[in-house]
Amino acid sequence: MKILNKIPNRKILLRVFFLEFIFLVIVFITSKFFINKIYAVIILLQSIQGNFEQIQNFDLNNATLEEINLVRGMLGQTSGSINQLIFYLISFVLLIFIVYVIIQSLEWNMLYNGKISNFKKYIIRFLIISAIFFIVFGIILFNILKYVRMFLIKYMFEGNFEKGIFIKLILLILITVFISHLIFTGYVYANKYTLLKSIREIFKFKKFYLFFLFIGVFVFIGLIIKYGLSISPSIYGIVILGVSVSIISTLYKQYFTNKLKE
Repeated sequence: MKILNKIPNRKILLRVFFLEFIFLVIVFITSKFFINKIYAVIILLQSIQGNFEQIQNFDLNNATLEEINLVRGMLGQTSGSINQLIFYLISFVLLIFIVYVIIQSLEWNMLYNGKISNFKKYIIRFLIISAIFFIVFGIILFNILKYVRMFLIKYMFEGNFEKGIFIKLILLILITVFISHLIFTGYVYANKYTLLKSIREIFKFKKFYLFFLFIGVFVFIGLIIKYGLSISPSIYGIVILGVSVSIISTLYKQYFTNKLKE
């Protein structure tokens, strides 16, 4: 009971926990929906590629009208599938970003103020800070995927463990974690300062020891997800996993916010 009494505003923590859990559920459902859509388009593109390989020896100068129409049809289908793939990717990113901004801004605002306070101004600051860093995340993620592909090709097909590529991957992941930490500090400061001052405060690196705590929480959540899915990949296991991650995330955000307010 003494521990519970030290927790500020347990009602706020409970609300933040529910928001965090709802956010994870939305991300899970949305990701599953779009991944299935994207996978279907990729399968279609692979089948079209197979058809192209069958007609690659066609002489278009001497081709029949039927063969020319077949090629035109496949080109049109390829173009349509690529446009559909781009549409799904953009829709997925935008939808996740919108949900992220709405739910996470509510969480950080409530954790800092003990209630929803001055939210209209805060969500604008939150949106701009998130947009800036999300662009940086996109660039880093592109490079991570590029190096993962290079590493797997070398390891799986040539049996080579490329230390250079592996080190680059680790560095990019650490940079991603570090940027995430900076974003969190920005979310806290945006409750108190203007947008420009919040951004300046981010790079003062106050209470930098919190970054190492962030790494610990990041790794811990990653391990929970990894072992949770390996033990029980059923829907019930996923729900329990979501609840566990939501609890850890909520408590960490509250602690992080309180430390930066001191």
